[in-house]
Amino acid sequence: MIVILRNSEDSCVSLYHHSQIAENYTGTFEEFCRLFLAGRVSFGPFWKQVLSYWEQRKRENLLFIKYKEMKDDLPAMIKKVATFLGKTFTEEEIQKLSEHLNFESMKKNPAVNHEEIFKILRKSGYTTSNHSFLRSGKVGAFKSKLSPDMIKEFQTWSEENLVGTGLSVE
Repeated sequence: MIVILRNSEDSCVSLYHHSQIAENYTGTFEEFCRLFLAGRVSFGPFWKQVLSYWEQRKRENLLFIKYKEMKDDLPAMIKKVATFLGKTFTEEEIQKLSEHLNFESMKKNPAVNHEEIFKILRKSGYTTSNHSFLRSGKVGAFKSKLSPDMIKEFQTWSEENLVGTGLSVE
């Protein structure tokens, strides 16, 4: 099992946009943040889920990766995953995989971006959102979406949930 941890703020923003298209969420972003913090959204409560995997991080069959590490050095993460899976790749294969697996390539890939499904949802009237399944993929993009007060609330919430766990999230 491979677990990828993204910071709570970016996860919230991403889930908000996903919920608009996939679940027809129509509330405000501020309301969604409150629901996220309360653990009342899909895939929540966030820290309970994350920490349930973190507690098992030493198991042989579990690899724990931070999203930021993957974004900072995709080739290194490909090598790490390959090692975890007992595979080896040449540098040329790593380069090709890096090109294929980078966010912009994945965003354009119909096998990954689910655009056909979302076209059907829009056409049926289930959702009016024009967001795509893979939207920005940037680390720290929450800074342009969350208010300074909400950022502070997320930081405090994360600190409270991470006390004594040994887990840090950038």
